[in-house]
Formats: sequence, C-alpha cells, structure tokens
Amino acid sequence: MSGGNSALMKDMISIFKKQVPEMITSMKASAGAKNWEILRKNFHKAKASASIMGMSKLASHLASLEAMTNDPGFQSEAVEVIVEIETSFLRAMDELDQFMIISQTS
Repeated sequence: MSGGNSALMKDMISIFKKQVPEMITSMKASAGAKNWEILRKNFHKAKASASIMGMSKLASHLASLEAMTNDPGFQSEAVEVIVEIETSFLRAMDELDQFMIISQTS
C-alpha cells in the first residue's frame, strides 16, 4: 500500500478515514434522491479508495454495484446495499485503527 513508508501509510489512512463518512453520506443522499448517475460516481470513487487501501474484495463488490446502478431491481434495494457497504467500511476503519495502535507500539 505505501511501500513500507509509515508516514505515508498514516497519511493514507487519515485521508481514507475522512473520506469514508463523506462517501457514505453522498451515497445515501444520491439513493434517496434517486440520482443513479451520482450514485454510480460515488461507487466509482469508493471503489478506488477501497482498492488503494488494499481492500480488493470490497473494491470488486463496488465495481459490480457501479455497473448495476441503472438496474431497477438494484435501485429498489440501493439503501440496503449502501448500509452493507457502510458496515464494511466501518469494519475496515476499525481494523486500520488497530493497525495504527500496533504500529505505534512497535
């Protein structure tokens, strides 16, 4: 992720933790407004963030969602899907917090 540069890693984690709540809020607002193009862009941005942080499974899931935003079946479940994504990102942020604690003690 950062080539072993701990300062860079800390910066990346800090930026990621700041972006996640903003992305989730924007996803929820887009889905609530039924603005599927903005939601697609939000999934794209979240996919890139997840990929950069090494979360390949989540990035792959977000890529699938990005492709499905115009599907009426998906649209009816968009809010539930976003809650699942939020849970995944929150879990990842907890793991990153634990990583930062461990890296500070070593």
